[in-house]
Amino acid sequence: MKLNIENQTNNKGKEKAPASKPTLSVGSKTAVVSLRMPYNLPLQPYAQNDKPWVATATYTEPDWMGRVWKE
Repeated sequence: MKLNIENQTNNKGKEKAPASKPTLSVGSKTAVVSLRMPYNLPLQPYAQNDKPWVATATYTEPDWMGRVWKE
């Protein structure tokens, strides 16, 4: 089994369309593989003032829907 995924990025680090479609080969048969990513690629590191969201922490400031998160 062989999985071939090729992505290219432009000079600003933004992802461009793949040079070829991702394919999965088993023996002589090949299939196109589609992968949905819930985030942008390439991954960006957190900025100095960013705080990652953690499910076990309490957040008293309302989010964009006006909800707060309390453990």
